[in-house]
Amino acid sequence: MPEVSSKRRKRSQSRSSAKLNVSIKTEFPSRIFSPFRSIGYVANHVPFDIRNRGKQYLVATCCAKLNLLFVTSRTKYDITAIVSHGDHFFAANGNVISAFKRGKEDFRLNAGNTGVIKHIIIFGDFIVAATDRDHLVTWKIKSRGIRHLRTPSKCEEIHSHVGLKSNSQITVLEHPSTYLNKIILGKSDGTFEIWNIKTGKLRYRSQLFGKAVTAICQSPVVDIMGIGLQDGSIIVHQIKADQTLMRFKQEEYVTSISFRTDGHNIMASSNSKGDISLWNLQTKKINHTFYNAHNGEICRIYFLNGQPLLLSSGTDNSLQEWIFDSLDGTPRLLRSRGGHHAPPSKIRYYGADAHYLLSASKDRSLRGFSAYRDSQSQELSQGSLHSKSKSLKIQIDELKLGEIINVASCPTREKDWDNILTAHKNDTAARTWNWSRKVMGKHAFKTNDKTPVSAVALSLCGNFGFVGSAGGIVDVFNMQSGIHRKCFNHVLDGHSKGITGIVADSLTKVVITSSLDRTVKFWEFKTGTLIKTITFPAAVNLMQINQSSELIAVASDDLSLRVIDTETFKCVRELWGHQNRITDFTFSSDGRWLISASLDSTIRTWDLPTGHLIDAFKVPTICTSLDFSQNAEFLATTHIDSLGINLWTNRAQFKHVSTRHLSESEIAVIELPSISGENGIGTLEAAFETPEDKDDNPNSFQALDQLASGLLTLSLVPRSRWQSLLHLDVIKQRNKPKEPPKAPEKAPFFLPSLRDTQLGLHEKNQKVTPTKELISLNSTVMKFESKFTELLRLGAGEDDYTFFLEHLKTLSASSADFEIRSLNTNTLSEEFQWFVSSLTRQLRNKRDYELIQAWMAVFLKAHGDIIMTQCDVNTITTLEDWMLEHEKERARLSKLAGYCRGVIGFMRGQ
Repeated sequence: MPEVSSKRRKRSQSRSSAKLNVSIKTEFPSRIFSPFRSIGYVANHVPFDIRNRGKQYLVATCCAKLNLLFVTSRTKYDITAIVSHGDHFFAANGNVISAFKRGKEDFRLNAGNTGVIKHIIIFGDFIVAATDRDHLVTWKIKSRGIRHLRTPSKCEEIHSHVGLKSNSQITVLEHPSTYLNKIILGKSDGTFEIWNIKTGKLRYRSQLFGKAVTAICQSPVVDIMGIGLQDGSIIVHQIKADQTLMRFKQEEYVTSISFRTDGHNIMASSNSKGDISLWNLQTKKINHTFYNAHNGEICRIYFLNGQPLLLSSGTDNSLQEWIFDSLDGTPRLLRSRGGHHAPPSKIRYYGADAHYLLSASKDRSLRGFSAYRDSQSQELSQGSLHSKSKSLKIQIDELKLGEIINVASCPTREKDWDNILTAHKNDTAARTWNWSRKVMGKHAFKTNDKTPVSAVALSLCGNFGFVGSAGGIVDVFNMQSGIHRKCFNHVLDGHSKGITGIVADSLTKVVITSSLDRTVKFWEFKTGTLIKTITFPAAVNLMQINQSSELIAVASDDLSLRVIDTETFKCVRELWGHQNRITDFTFSSDGRWLISASLDSTIRTWDLPTGHLIDAFKVPTICTSLDFSQNAEFLATTHIDSLGINLWTNRAQFKHVSTRHLSESEIAVIELPSISGENGIGTLEAAFETPEDKDDNPNSFQALDQLASGLLTLSLVPRSRWQSLLHLDVIKQRNKPKEPPKAPEKAPFFLPSLRDTQLGLHEKNQKVTPTKELISLNSTVMKFESKFTELLRLGAGEDDYTFFLEHLKTLSASSADFEIRSLNTNTLSEEFQWFVSSLTRQLRNKRDYELIQAWMAVFLKAHGDIIMTQCDVNTITTLEDWMLEHEKERARLSKLAGYCRGVIGFMRGQ
């Protein structure tokens, strides 16, 4: 809610804990993106309300969802009326009036089964509501005032309820000043009625005015009201005598009336075309008509008390403030807040900080929206259109450039010259814009073949603008001077149909173009010669490049996304899954993700290294454009019937995202973000959110068994451990001290050493006790068996060396070397045979290949001389079995490695 004062109050946000009753399923929520909030909404068809706070005036407006000074929760139904009183704002939705205080719902007033509330008025201790079924419902608030109600669940009882028994409907509700307990009802039959809400009785019915009453306003004089009719008539009426004092006429029906209260006898009226008329009540003539003040119907106009300021809001999603400071009494626009009044068609983040979003809409405007502060959002100027529309008496939209179908920007040289380029529908020239001054630039780049512009792009250096035409030609212009530099249009090598995408590499050495003729062409920028042409099975509609990875992605009519490596000119990924035409897609800044939207109402995220669909969700309305911020914080989307831009929080910044492929059955419908951000997840909430899906939790991973008998499984032992085992002698030699350790200097004779101190304390505090034997030893033979030897012997007895090998994996390099060197050589080399058999068995199972080679190398190095001189026949046979299995596995592995090397070389084109 904007604040009409020089002293701006900061927008504060408070979230309501009330949960919404939505019917959208969220059984499988999005793994990555969560709704955050919507931007770009200011006002709609519901009239605003004014709250006076001393020298400050607070304006309450309504959008498709509630958004006040303090961000509130959303109402269950669409809001039909807003009114303020004390510290509360009242919003009518359905048959309920919700009272909000400082952004939180304080209590509700329920009108029962009387219909949808259309009008609200508050005066004295009464709240009066009129429904679409012609019922008047009144609630009485205690004399101590509404502001003292603290209980959120408190719901006041209905004071009176009157059902109007007439064929006409209530169109306007107003309270005449100084009339105790009285209200005026404007009727669709061209009359007004005065009712006493305390007694619930009709006090007076006026004469017929001929047309339906559409607006009623209290004048500064008691008993005199301004009444607007459907035929454009404005009547200044004395209600006490039921007498018409003045009568005026304007075009279209009257939507609102307001009287100036700063000493000038001026009355303002608005109509459904967006015009504001000013009437002089002293001369009974029109002073001025401001045509096309809004692009659409004006919902309400209001003169601030005692000030030459007029507020107006309309269905064009804007709120404007006009000041009367000229000598001829005509107003000028002082300040305004607005957004698109038609759905956006193309959005792109501007710059790496992701502060602003460039948004092009069907209303022919180009706007820059701030993702953090709504007050910094504004429209890029196309000249003095207000004065032109005023003199020509036509809509401002008719004077603007055509609808923007494509937009490109580069912040590199934004302070030097124009740095935004746009393509317009059915226009043969691309237009430049200056972001620093927020105005349209001075250049218009016309296509060489006189066909409409279909695609635009800018080089990363900001010096060159690329303009693609519907005839298949790409022209290059200098952004500073506007001079035409070159044209990519060889008669034999050029595109035969319209250009759909233009991108340039980071050094502007290669320019890549896509076309409806099913081709993507690579051009050398310096010479303009064709380097490579790639043909696809279907027409290419969109193309994007990721500068960090030098990958380009194209969307085709066959509903596929293809990713191409610009170095090898090979298609490295084909992504299938969309059920309808792809409307837009974007890369993540690191080039790992590709996010796409389609006419099937889904938004999908693809993991390019694996080619998996790692996230997908369906939205209630079709997504027309999307973009991912460079800092990977937000995903921005626009939708086919939405005037705003929706922001989605990227939870992957704070939680692990599984690369498991998502099935179609796991795609759920997710509600769009709200304007207030209620139930949205911001960056802080995402940081502390715990993973909900067990598959997405990295701690829930379990190692799988061997996938197939033909595969070779390596060990999970750190590489440093088994590599150190092979070179342990070198490591020990390198770490050997170069000189013997030196004895520490003796302390002075008068200072006892630490050893002497400890011995003294020990002798003083403890008595010497005789040593007890803790271990009984055999007098003849002392046997000791390590865990290594014990597990090896048990494994040989059970013919299963699993536990022995698992224990060996846990040993450090020095411990494993010591155990292998300590194998017993006295008992016919049985331990030699057991150890070699365990390694042969593991090699036959195709497991722990590199670890087995390291252990065998240490074994042969330590016991090779003994094996050659003292081993028996059984040991030799065991070693021969190892040699056969080892040679067999080595040959198989060498063949597989050679095959993979050949395939990779073929893919690289070597």
